[in-house]
Amino acid sequence: MRLLLITFLLTLNISAQTLHETLMKLSSQNLECLDAEKNVLECSQKYYKQLDSLLNVVYKNIQENLNETKKQDLQNRQQIWIKSRDIQFKKIDIQNKELVNNEDNLIAKTQAKCDFVFERVSFLIATYISKNKNNFKDQILQFVPAGYRILDTVRGNLNNDVYDDYIMVLKKNNELELSKTANIKILKRPLLILVGNSENNLVLKGRNDNSVLCITCSGVIHKDSYENVIIKNGYFFIEHHTIGSNDKWSRIITFKYNSLKDSWFLDQDAMEFFGRNRDKNGEAIIKTSETILTKKDFGTVPFENYNIYKK
Repeated sequence: MRLLLITFLLTLNISAQTLHETLMKLSSQNLECLDAEKNVLECSQKYYKQLDSLLNVVYKNIQENLNETKKQDLQNRQQIWIKSRDIQFKKIDIQNKELVNNEDNLIAKTQAKCDFVFERVSFLIATYISKNKNNFKDQILQFVPAGYRILDTVRGNLNNDVYDDYIMVLKKNNELELSKTANIKILKRPLLILVGNSENNLVLKGRNDNSVLCITCSGVIHKDSYENVIIKNGYFFIEHHTIGSNDKWSRIITFKYNSLKDSWFLDQDAMEFFGRNRDKNGEAIIKTSETILTKKDFGTVPFENYNIYKK
């Protein structure tokens, strides 16, 4: 099962956290297998194969996010490590050579090799993948205009390539206090689409100031209805939900990536309405109606042109 997971990871652009969690899980499973004292040599050999597979996943993941110069540098460094690995493994193999057929000795040697590969995998994750994610965090801040702060940031795959993309929702500084000012009706919340590329850079691909409701736009009773943004396989969903009333509603606005136009378009605008259940034996609040609008209703609407405030 673990080998199947590692094979599956080869098809994805994986986060440092996911890879590190996989590495630590393999280590934990190996220790549990050794502690069970059953088929211990088999445990060690299996663990080595898993680590070697994970090393390939990590290496491939790093390569896909580097330019040609950095790819060549990584390849050179990896070749140096492979040579040092071969030397180290030879040293391990000749230790206690007279006990080569002793199972405990074989287990110890296999575990020593596992430790060597483990350190390499851990180093690559920390040095390349985590560093790139931290670099993206620094880049994200550069897209925040003066007078704004980040309300929400979501990472995912917005255009079906191998690089991490981000959606950032902004709000005005002191938004809540400003919203109480009588002459300010709507404090808009810009939504930015940031796309990653092979240079480990983020590029601003879209902005819309009218896709997320303002802090007061759902009324005093419902308060701030913005919930979150979800990214999945070229789609992103802007979700609003209300609380604090018997009459509730939710709204999910869906945008879909168009590879030919390299942009995102409105795919669906759905609302659900909820009210108090008159049946005392049922749920207190039930869905009373829904409205689902699709392209048949609104036509072709680019992300930048969508207006949640339009009646």
